[in-house]
Amino acid sequence: MRRRHPGDGRDDGSSTVETVLVFPVPVAIMLFIVVVTRLIAADIDLAGAAYHAARDASLQRTSADAIAAAEATATSSASACTGLDISVDLENFAPGDTVTVTLTCEVPTLNAPGFDGTTWTLTATGTARIDTWRSDL
Repeated sequence: MRRRHPGDGRDDGSSTVETVLVFPVPVAIMLFIVVVTRLIAADIDLAGAAYHAARDASLQRTSADAIAAAEATATSSASACTGLDISVDLENFAPGDTVTVTLTCEVPTLNAPGFDGTTWTLTATGTARIDTWRSDL
């Protein structure tokens, strides 16, 4: 009769199987963290761009200049987006009124398995009040 010794081949290849089964989980978690971080950063960037565009528009003297300033600021500030759509609401464009800029854009995710190069649509709104006491020089 042959004696069995612990570890006599019963575990051959088990570490390989464990690695193959467990390794994809941390990789998927890391990819998820990268995608979520990218979306959060793009959302923060877009919100800042909307606020700055509204503020720059509120400092202009005419509504045409306000729209041009808002579009220029939004275009230069929203760097993480593609297909930027800019909407400027000026109300009456008079002292004491508000300027509202709404930005909508798409943020691409990773071209990694499971994400398939999809895009997320983000929207941000910024509002600024036109100075009540400004002079119309």
